[in-house]
Amino acid sequence: MCWEVEKIEKWFPPVDRDLILTIPLSRRAPRDRLIWHFHNKGFFITRSAYYVARDMALGLVLAPPRAPDAYAKIWSAIWNAKVPNKVALQVWRACENILPNRICLSSKGYMGDTTCPMCAGGGEENMHVFVRCHYAQEVWRAATIPMPTTSITEFKNWLLYLVNNVGKETFAKVTMLIWGIWKNRNTQVWEGSKQHPHDVVLMTISWPEDFVKANSDGKQQYTRSNSWSKPPEGWLKCNIDGAFKAQSGQSGAGFVFRDSRGQFRAATA
Repeated sequence: MCWEVEKIEKWFPPVDRDLILTIPLSRRAPRDRLIWHFHNKGFFITRSAYYVARDMALGLVLAPPRAPDAYAKIWSAIWNAKVPNKVALQVWRACENILPNRICLSSKGYMGDTTCPMCAGGGEENMHVFVRCHYAQEVWRAATIPMPTTSITEFKNWLLYLVNNVGKETFAKVTMLIWGIWKNRNTQVWEGSKQHPHDVVLMTISWPEDFVKANSDGKQQYTRSNSWSKPPEGWLKCNIDGAFKAQSGQSGAGFVFRDSRGQFRAATA
């Protein structure tokens, strides 16, 4: 009628072990059985699971802020850069190390050559492709983008250095050049050809300017109607709105139900 301390120490971390050992044991010694903690009789039912999920969602809204993300500046700079979405997405994928370079593919079963197809001078991983490769270095020199002089070993940290040391316009050009380098890497792999580094710069540097002009001049203006239309007789209408705070990762949503006369019936948030 006591805990088997040796097993608990073997299979659980100290914080869980201490909590387990404080749980009083039953004197009746009943047989072990599965219990759904969120039902008063211990049975699992779908309705109780729904309420648990709802309370968890509401708990996320009311939860204390998460620890600050060391790379929050990168995410903000990437998604706020005035560049096409596919460029921002490709840079984000590079930061998260999910671009299909050869080193990354080798961890997923790829058995082929892992050297860089652009210079054949090193393993093809993100820091080599975008920074150390001779082709990439020629691109950066042609674009006159200031490169970090410190010995940074990870691509995400290299990009964070640029976020902290260059302006928004320069960073937008950096993302475009990263996209241009990867585009030429792909054409080298699949077509056996690539642009001269100066041509990469000419192509990519002018693109952000064209993109900004295309998204600022002659934009059609839309007006938002604030009027509310009633639902048919016997129906309820549900209006919903939500919000997300990128800095803390908090999110929330609100619902309101009104009938065909516009009378309030129910709400939650």
